[in-house]
Amino acid sequence: NFKLGKGGEYLGLSKPDGTVADEYNPEYPAQTTDFSYGKSSEDGVAYFRTPTPGAVNNEGFISLLTFDESNMTFIGAEGVLTEQVVLSIENGDEQPYTLNVSSQSASWLQVSQGADANGATSDQINIIADTQGLEPGTYYGVVTAESPNYLAATLQVQIVVRLVADDWVERDLKFDGIGVAVDSENERILFQLGPDEYYTPATFAPTLTYQSGDGYTIGINGEASLTSDITANFGSVTYGDDNTIQLYKDGNEVSDYALVFTPLSVIDMQVEDEIVRSPKTTGLFRVMSTLYDQDSGYYNMGIETRGNSASRLPKLPYDLELSEAPYPSDDINVKLLELRKDDDWILDALYRDETFARNLVCHDVARALQPYAFIDDAGVERGKAAIEGKLTEVVLNHEYLGVFALHEQVDRKLLDLTEVDVPLDEQGIEQWDEVDFSDPKNGSVVYKADSSASLLESDSNSFEQKYPKVDDIRRDEPLEELIDFVTNSGDQEFIDGVEERVDVESVLNFWLMINALDVRDTLYSNYFLARNESGKFFIAPWDCDAALYYGIANSWHPERNHLIERLMELTATGFNTRMKQRWTELRQTIFTHDAILARFEAYSRQVRGGEATSSAITRNLERWPDAGDGNTEFGYLGDLSDRLHNQLGIIDGKIADLPE
Repeated sequence: NFKLGKGGEYLGLSKPDGTVADEYNPEYPAQTTDFSYGKSSEDGVAYFRTPTPGAVNNEGFISLLTFDESNMTFIGAEGVLTEQVVLSIENGDEQPYTLNVSSQSASWLQVSQGADANGATSDQINIIADTQGLEPGTYYGVVTAESPNYLAATLQVQIVVRLVADDWVERDLKFDGIGVAVDSENERILFQLGPDEYYTPATFAPTLTYQSGDGYTIGINGEASLTSDITANFGSVTYGDDNTIQLYKDGNEVSDYALVFTPLSVIDMQVEDEIVRSPKTTGLFRVMSTLYDQDSGYYNMGIETRGNSASRLPKLPYDLELSEAPYPSDDINVKLLELRKDDDWILDALYRDETFARNLVCHDVARALQPYAFIDDAGVERGKAAIEGKLTEVVLNHEYLGVFALHEQVDRKLLDLTEVDVPLDEQGIEQWDEVDFSDPKNGSVVYKADSSASLLESDSNSFEQKYPKVDDIRRDEPLEELIDFVTNSGDQEFIDGVEERVDVESVLNFWLMINALDVRDTLYSNYFLARNESGKFFIAPWDCDAALYYGIANSWHPERNHLIERLMELTATGFNTRMKQRWTELRQTIFTHDAILARFEAYSRQVRGGEATSSAITRNLERWPDAGDGNTEFGYLGDLSDRLHNQLGIIDGKIADLPE
């Protein structure tokens, strides 16, 4: 057993007399994914598609074809995008070849030989993407060049057919590889400035790149005709500084926009039709952030409005699903802003929350109390205890939409529950009616609490089934069994059996969090009940935008949740004793007044952009002047510090007075 260095090194086989029977001292050529390189069965060198450990290598491919992407030339025409690229060969003479195309739609992607073509592998290749007649969306294709006995060359091709034409958008302006959002309605361009903080003046000198064809050039702060791939020195800047950016056509200024530096990640969305509650509208989605070193490019999406009372407000929250092809299509899981990898995302409108932070802070606290969702039978911590989100500024169809929180969904994937094993028929279609639910491994479920004042007291109608999907199969039995136990068990039976059915630590953390932050409605309507396989039920919080909002101690109502009520009434469960111990510990760490307030202040600072007059708050209020119920302190913490101080003092007394 031995290994050669990844750069290649000498390998020799010697006879007993010291002479060399065979040797190999390679200089590795260009590498390609899923192919190895080495000695062939014919005593030459080759590329190999199939590994043959313990056996003689096969003949393999003597060399490989390559597209010289570094030599690409872009040529634009009306409705047609053309890339010219040189086809070359490694370690061999020119060879005849054939070209092939595969794509989602056979009509839009074509290839041809260039004007200098001689039918051999030194040719220039024209790759033509014809956008005319295509529906808006992102399209993918592959161009392949093949020659006998040679490893084929492949080139990924991607085009975006946008919904709204705009000269600025067509320039694909980027600073240090991160794009911008174009707000044509207000004649400004938004860029997330970072990753270093610019709350105080600091130097910003990024590399400026853009599509400079058709006579277009860019100017910054009146400095005309900056070429692409040049350092743009802004000097010392802060968030909210006044900068401008100009677009020139054949030397003449055609546009002069404000350049807005924001501490928030920027989202650009485009849709063709009105966004409604259902069905989802087809569109494009892109997120840009230097803070998280991400420019996602345009993903296809389906988007719809969401929420109950929030859906009746002027600024609407959205539910969106990313897909491989124009929606509806197969979903595509992507990682956005260092959140989890997924296809389903929420844009929370934050319309009523003058701090922009209530929901984010509550879920941050929940994860601080317990990072994981549950511990499995093997003792492994699984899933996330609560969602995570990031503040963003959103532009829709080149019009500023406001400050939103992009955050995750509570679902089976977030909680890392074992997936139900569903049989498939001959066509690969799931047969849910054939699932063996007597198998404990098929017991995973997720339910969302609905609006009711008596949850876990009567029946399962107070919950909405989230996993499995109701359209696949109804799974009322696990929830009904839990409700029956909580409601109908005798006192001793409850004391003896509750720990077998419920993760009481999860319930305790949930109860303490909603009381520390006075989250009134989360107690009885905004949480999830979940179970992995046939394990214990646990709680995940949801929608805490009412935290420290309505008044003092509105959250201390154990009678509104029958499970918590019985845990507290029956002192033999030890719940009150554990609560006192846990609360005492947390009041020195996570639940100090300053620690909680610091979480709010961190988000508030982002939307304020330091103390800049041109901030995310200002832009959001210009777009939604009645946001935050017209609170003139919108985006500031106002009297939240006093509310928090009073709330913690009241809960101190409530817990101290509990019987044990």
